[in-house]
Amino acid sequence: MQMERVDLSGLAVVTGYGEGAFRVAGKRYEGSLLVGGEVLHLWPVTDADAITVESLAPLLETAEPPDLILFGTGRTARLLPRDVDRALRARGIAVEAMDTGAACRTYSFLTMEGRRVAGALIAL
Repeated sequence: MQMERVDLSGLAVVTGYGEGAFRVAGKRYEGSLLVGGEVLHLWPVTDADAITVESLAPLLETAEPPDLILFGTGRTARLLPRDVDRALRARGIAVEAMDTGAACRTYSFLTMEGRRVAGALIAL
């Protein structure tokens, strides 16, 4: 079997995380991050309890909002604030909360599949 090298630099996949930063499409970004579709924004959220619908505006105000937002809630999986969960589901957006590492891997995999997915990722 012959393996083919795939260039991921054109896709906004997360190829690394830790030490307070993320590596996306070959570039390093310090701090928490919103990523998906045409969106790549530094996100001032450092704790899952601080997530608000307003803080997700860059993801929600795009021409094609995501079908799914994966929340990386830090070193451990945490529930989203109930009002955020309800508001996103009311807009028809599925949500999944998990530890940041799992969210990065899942986001990247689904992005490579061509899914309309976004990540709201709290830096480790």
